[in-house]
Amino acid sequence: GFFLVGPFVKAGPLRNTEYAGAAGSLAAAGLVIILSVCLTIYGIASFKPGEPPLAPSLTLTGRKKEGD
Repeated sequence: GFFLVGPFVKAGPLRNTEYAGAAGSLAAAGLVIILSVCLTIYGIASFKPGEPPLAPSLTLTGRKKEGD
């Protein structure tokens, strides 16, 4: 929690006000939402259903991998 909120609270533009905690929490929540949307878009664009996977078909020990 503090890893995300801390930089916004301690170094944000509202750091010396009584609203620093609330602003830091909202900024961290916004960051999480933006990253979630970006990773969702990446996942939709990269992993299309029906296409064969790019992963190798053998494990490190040489056994054949079973499909999901």
